[in-house]
Amino acid sequence: MNKIVPLLFAIVFLFTSCNGTERNIFLTKNNCIKNEIKGDTIKAVKVLSSDTLLLSIDDILLFNNLILVECLEQSTFIFNIFDLCGNKISAFGKIGRAENEFSDGTGLCGQYDFKTIVVNDVNSAAIKFIDIQSSIESNQCIVSSKKPTSQRVLNASVIKDSLMVFEQETLDNYELVIRSIDNRKNNEQIELYKPTNNPFSKYRSFMKANSEKQIIALAMSRMNQVNFLSLESGQRSSCSLYQEPTYPDKNDDKKMVYYCDIAASDNFVYALYMNQTYNESYEVEKPMEIHVFTWDGCFYKKICVNESICRLSVDSNDKIMIARDINDNVYKYYL
Repeated sequence: MNKIVPLLFAIVFLFTSCNGTERNIFLTKNNCIKNEIKGDTIKAVKVLSSDTLLLSIDDILLFNNLILVECLEQSTFIFNIFDLCGNKISAFGKIGRAENEFSDGTGLCGQYDFKTIVVNDVNSAAIKFIDIQSSIESNQCIVSSKKPTSQRVLNASVIKDSLMVFEQETLDNYELVIRSIDNRKNNEQIELYKPTNNPFSKYRSFMKANSEKQIIALAMSRMNQVNFLSLESGQRSSCSLYQEPTYPDKNDDKKMVYYCDIAASDNFVYALYMNQTYNESYEVEKPMEIHVFTWDGCFYKKICVNESICRLSVDSNDKIMIARDINDNVYKYYL
C-alpha cells in the first residue's frame, strides 16, 4: 500500500498543472503510420470446433498453458477449461446472485497468476477474483474476493494488487477511474476524450493494463486508434495505421468497426484490427490483422491470420496466441 501515495501524487500533480482541455485528451499529437506495412502470416491449429462444442463463446483467455472459454449463453457453465490440445479439464461458474455466481455481463480482464483469474462483473459493478486452482479441482467456482467498481464499467484492471483502474462511461465522455483496491473512494478521475453526445458510439474501446509498468492501453472500436496512458507520469500517446483517425459522424452511413479486441503480454500489446463496416463486422468472414505495439506506444509489427477471429489472448512470454472466430471455433497460433 505504500506505493499508492507517490503514484497518486504524480497523477494529481500532472492533471492539475496542465492548462487547456486539448492537453488532457487523446486524438492530439497522434502518430499515424501511412507507409506500406508488411506482416507475416501465421498458421492456425484448430483446437476447438463449434460443431463439437455447441457453445456460444463470449471471451477467451490463455493462462498457465490452459485455455479458458467463457460462455454466458447456451452453456451449463460459464467457465470451461481446456488444455492446449483441446481436452476438457474442468467447467464451473453459473449465472446467479450468490457469492460465487455471476451476472450475464461478466467479462475477462485478461489478468491472472498461478492462483487467481480476474473478471469484471459489469452488471454487479464489481471486480471478482477467482481462485482458479481450487475451482478447477472442485468443478465449482470459488470467488476468493470481490471489489466494487461502479455503473457502466466495461473495462477494468488491477495494478500491483493495490489499485483498481476502470474506464467508466459518463453522460458525455469516458473517464479513467483510479481507486485504492481496499477503499471504495475514488482517488482520481481522468477525462479521456472530448465531451460528446452518446460517447459509447464514438469512444467504445477495449482495455488492457501492464501492472508492473503501470500503463493502460485502449484499442478503440469506432476510431482508427490505439491509446496509451502512463499512470506514473500521466503521459499520453496514440498510434494509428493507414489513416488519421477521425471522429465518427452520426450521419455517416458507412459506420466502421476498427479494433474489436485487445490482448497483452509483459512486453507487447496486441490490438485486433477488424476494419469492417458496422453491418459487416462479426458477420462477414475475412482475414484479420493484429497490430503489435510496445508498452510505450510504438508500433512494433503486424501479424496476419487467415481466420476471421474476433477474440484473442496471448501468453506472457509472447510464444502462443489463442483466438476464437466469428463462428465460435478456437485456434492456436505459435508466435
